[in-house]
Amino acid sequence: MRDKCIDVFAEYNLPLETYFFECQNHEISAHKDLEIIWVLKGKAYLEVAGIEYEMVSKTVFLVYHNKEHSLKTEKGTIVIAYRLNNDYLHQRGLFFERIPYQGRVHTFEYLADKYRQVPLLLVQFLKLLLSNANQEIIYYKIVAYYNFYVNEIYNILLKERYLDVKTIDYDEYLIRSQKIVQFIENNYHKQIELNDLKEILKLSKSRISHFIKETFGLSFQDFLQNVRLNHAIRLIIETDQPIAHISESSGFSDQKYLNKLMKKQFSKTALQYRKSYKKPLEVNNRFSSKKYNFIQEIRKCLKNLEEDKRFKVLFEIEPII
Repeated sequence: MRDKCIDVFAEYNLPLETYFFECQNHEISAHKDLEIIWVLKGKAYLEVAGIEYEMVSKTVFLVYHNKEHSLKTEKGTIVIAYRLNNDYLHQRGLFFERIPYQGRVHTFEYLADKYRQVPLLLVQFLKLLLSNANQEIIYYKIVAYYNFYVNEIYNILLKERYLDVKTIDYDEYLIRSQKIVQFIENNYHKQIELNDLKEILKLSKSRISHFIKETFGLSFQDFLQNVRLNHAIRLIIETDQPIAHISESSGFSDQKYLNKLMKKQFSKTALQYRKSYKKPLEVNNRFSSKKYNFIQEIRKCLKNLEEDKRFKVLFEIEPII
């Protein structure tokens, strides 16, 4: 969509941009990134490369690279648009532009029946974005779901072109990623190692290491260090606890190491960062009153999906947070 639109979750620094639309018309635009248009409620008219498509509630359209497109919506319509960063996709070895694709409108009912993983991941991903859970840990769950999602779309497009490509059932992978995130969240303050996950996941150390790298884009040690640092930062800005105590309760060996990481990321020691920090708006207050009400409408749409018997299969891997 148009560049003037605001990425609602820009603070997460994700490999995609997320836009929410309500009763708006967006003029013709084109960009190098893939864009997923999802109508949650109402009716929209999407024009792509001169062809108009009517989209109703619970339909999805994948707009390919550099395709000129515009969107018109009727009153009361709610649309979610995800713009997938093409450079990030290339880093993961996903070159969508090499796979010819003819855009078309897909209903959730069709996708739930034929390509279950696509709507499942789409729903769960949005629920994570809207979650009020701890932002320190929610980021990694979002990244995991997103990586599974883009890989599944890529495999589906490959399968449609080359019939011998197998589509993966990601339920086991999603549950595994949740177990990893939860284990680290529950134990980051302790001295833990990759070996500690072997009993939980029933996998070899090398397989776990590869899975973490592939799913979250970083090693186990980097993952653990980031969680510890994020926890320490929260305590630095939200409490008056001594830095030495924060360092210990966050799982670091000593205060010097915490300061080393703080300097690397912020060019400040922990104490300097505390003195200079200006607290941002809380997550639930970052939207205007009108926008917050719109977010509540999106949550209602997701709730309706969850209660629709046709899509029960999309919610069988709860809880996600």
